[in-house]
Amino acid sequence: MIKAIFFDMFNVVIKGDFLGTIGEYEKRFNISKGEFYRTIHDFDGWKEFSLGKITQDEFFKRCSDRAINFRFDGDYFFKLLKNNSEPNEEMINFIKLLSKKYIIGIISNAPKEWYGALIERANLKNIIKVKAVSGYLHVRKPESEIFIEALKRAGVKGNQAIYVDDRGDRIQGALKLGINVIVFDGNMKKFKKKMNVYLNNN
Repeated sequence: MIKAIFFDMFNVVIKGDFLGTIGEYEKRFNISKGEFYRTIHDFDGWKEFSLGKITQDEFFKRCSDRAINFRFDGDYFFKLLKNNSEPNEEMINFIKLLSKKYIIGIISNAPKEWYGALIERANLKNIIKVKAVSGYLHVRKPESEIFIEALKRAGVKGNQAIYVDDRGDRIQGALKLGINVIVFDGNMKKFKKKMNVYLNNN
């Protein structure tokens, strides 16, 4: 019997356009395509930031130090990211409906500063009972540990939970624990149908 349903944050609960934000920043400051992404993402600082091992200020400082051909403005980038990250209202309304019967949680590879700023816009603070976020737990998907912690906090077994993610390369840890997984492709009608199959068969 399903008792808990966990959701990824980016591109599931939040329509977060991370790559689009990077492209917008590059265009605004006439930066060569791909250079900004490599500067902020392709180094250990990104992993440390998303694992909560360094603060956003420290991460932005390291990005600034890495920027060779342009000036990095962390505050402006974060403002763009928030502006480009809109709540998925149809998903949120469905989650609120599910919360009447099931434990709702978030499992996300998100820096804690970004999680706090973006999830607040979704107006789900009172709905989310389990928060398994890499920035707080210091472990990232697809590692099993982050899913183990979510199950522990919800007080359920793997086969009593569903996990929803938009990326198939982040679900291995959930599958190893027997968690039912739905890969969300943005089609809410298809998603609701899959969810109802799981819920009606348990």
